[in-house]
Amino acid sequence: YVRTSADLDDWFDKSLLYRVQRQLADDVWRQSRDVPPSSLDLSTDPEEGYRFADLPAEMLNDKQYKKWDKDLRDYLYRHRPMTLYRCKELKATSRPGQDELDARMAWSQKVRELRDEEKEELQAKYAKKLKALESKMRTAQQRLEREKAQYDQQKWSSMLSFGQTVLGAFLGNKVSSRSATTGRSIGRAAQQRTDVVHARESLEDLEQEKSDLEQECEREIRELQDKFSIESLTLEPLQVPCRKGDLKIDLLTLIWIPWEIDSNGIATPLVELPATD
Repeated sequence: YVRTSADLDDWFDKSLLYRVQRQLADDVWRQSRDVPPSSLDLSTDPEEGYRFADLPAEMLNDKQYKKWDKDLRDYLYRHRPMTLYRCKELKATSRPGQDELDARMAWSQKVRELRDEEKEELQAKYAKKLKALESKMRTAQQRLEREKAQYDQQKWSSMLSFGQTVLGAFLGNKVSSRSATTGRSIGRAAQQRTDVVHARESLEDLEQEKSDLEQECEREIRELQDKFSIESLTLEPLQVPCRKGDLKIDLLTLIWIPWEIDSNGIATPLVELPATD
């Protein structure tokens, strides 16, 4: 089996066994079964006391074996492909003999590594955004403190001016110019208070933006956990036929299996044929 894109270039031994019934099947290899290679201990002579049963006429024809040899090559090429699994996310292909579950398990370490890499890149991206946002928040906090200080200063200045105006009125002094000054002072205090409110709102908006950004980061990290898991991998089966020119039939032969026939004429095989998993 050869497939360069899947890093596949391997030889595999196979043994197929077809059991002859009363008559031969039209396609003997489609009716064959796998047995583990080299699992049968074959002998060229029967044990003493055994005799051969009659064979179908086709199995006494030398030309028929040549046809079966040719049919076997065609059967292996057409009906015994190597099934691999290609992973879209990892851009990787499973190894021969692995089923879908085996392939997923084999990639678990690679999935964790890729997930950690993606997580680090994601955290670095959000760390840069958060750093820029925190810088804006410090500037906004400084502005708020400055506006609050100016407001407090203006507030006390207005209270002092208002107190002087009231005291002057009680004493009978002229208060028109002082009242105008007090009015302007109160107006500036009101404006400073408005500036404090705006500065606080700006800071709160930035704090909310930071909270939203942190939640967005956490959400994307959770999505990474789901995306990079062996269960979520997208596997596509890849059928690789054996290379016809490399097929080699080591042995195509007729095998006799010993049976025992009891006094009631019931036949029982004395050899249990091995089976593949």
